[in-house]
Order: sequence, then C-alpha cells, then structure tokens
Amino acid sequence: MAVMLPPPFLAFAHGLPDGRRAIFDVHSGLITDRRWRPFLAFTLAAFRTDDILLAHNEVDAEILRSRVSSNIVILQDPALTAAAMRDKRRTVQPQKTRTERAVPLVLFPSSGDSDEPLELFAAVGAGLAARKHAEVVVTGRRAKSTITTELICTPGFLPQEDYDQLMESADIVVALSTRPNIIQRAAFEAVLVGARPVVAESIPLRRILGEFAEYVDPASESSVLGGIDRAIGRGRPTEVELKSIRGKIACQEKEQISAVRELL
Repeated sequence: MAVMLPPPFLAFAHGLPDGRRAIFDVHSGLITDRRWRPFLAFTLAAFRTDDILLAHNEVDAEILRSRVSSNIVILQDPALTAAAMRDKRRTVQPQKTRTERAVPLVLFPSSGDSDEPLELFAAVGAGLAARKHAEVVVTGRRAKSTITTELICTPGFLPQEDYDQLMESADIVVALSTRPNIIQRAAFEAVLVGARPVVAESIPLRRILGEFAEYVDPASESSVLGGIDRAIGRGRPTEVELKSIRGKIACQEKEQISAVRELL
C-alpha cells in the first residue's frame, strides 16, 4: 500500500488485520509546515519497522532516521528524467522565443501555498518591470487575487499546455519557499527547459543544482532582487551547463529509484 503524507492521520491507514507494510511518500511539509508539526510525533509513532519511507531530501531523511526505525530512502520529485526531457522538448513550443523579446522573461510558477513569498516577489517583480529590466509573470490563482500591480502579468491557473509553453519561454524561473529545505518542482522544470533557476538558499538545493542556480534569502527583498539580477547577468545556460546538470540529476534519480526497488 502506498500513502502520501501529509495529512498525518493517513500514517495510521495501514493498521489493517493483514499486516501489510506500506510505502509512505513523506513530503517535507510533514516536518516543516506549522500546520502539521504538532502531529509529527504521533505520525512517526505509526510507522513500522518494515515500512518504507520516501524522503524528498537528505535533511528530511536524517530527521526521520533519528526518530524511526523504518526503511528510509531519498527520492526527489521525478519531474526530470532523461525520457521526460526528450519528449517534452520535442512536443512543446514556446509562446515567444527568448530572442524575440527585448528583455528577459522572469517566471514565478506559484502553487498557491502559503510558504511562497508572493507579496515580497510582487514588490521585486514590479521594480524589475518598471525599470524595464524584465518581463515578469506569476502564475496561479492566489497570485491573480493577491498581486494587483499591472506591471506583473498574472494569468491565473493555466492549462498544462499553456503552462508548458510559458515555461519554455522563460529565461529565469523563480522557485521560492520560506520553509527550510524545500525543493520546488519549478526548479527542476527550469533545468528541463534550459532556464536559470533562482531558488531559496538550502543545503539540499546546493547539493543538487550546484553553481547552476542562483541562491537567495526568500524573506529578503534585496536578496531576491540580487539573485534575479545575477541570473539576468549570467544569461541563458550554455549547452555544456545543461548537459552537465541534467546528467547529474538523471544519475541521482536513477540511483534513488534503484534503492527503492531493492526494498520492494
């Protein structure tokens, strides 16, 4: 049986008479989100020794190892496989090619979660757009209702095809969370489409993305602005950079999937 956490009460779902073990996809929110932290001890107590826990980064894995005796494996978001990269780049065409714009396109794909610093980014993005340093787009329903300045494009929730086209058009992808050690899917999507990611400073992201990304303090307007300015200054990633980072991530993913299979 496979279970995704949170919500934490699902950890008790495998208390069945047949005694089957479970595979738990333990999202970082179970550990770092203030909504779920009060239930963490009770949730961890529900795991059994033969259960398999999938942690999304090394920091979460170490926390789990220190508190439970279950089998713990790191498995990042599988958004970036070699096959996915090949298929997506063959079929998706950008809304506007990067060379057709006078300024870079900075994209913040917002999921709507409360840990995304939308208000802070709106101030940064409006400043960039006002100085004509960049075209700024923030997707998602929360962004559309929260960001009121006309300097930032807020298309709301997009169909997958439209979102993919917008992502292919981006020069810089901003993927920020104020919670520690969160690996946003958009960071992997940036690698997929050949855009430069701007992400929150964290050990897991540094280990994965290395020098490919720009790192910022998501609670500091000046830090986020500085990271975007640096990304603009660096320009689009070279093919050598892209080949290196994609190969690194694909190799890590292959090793992680093999580790999971060995436990099944």
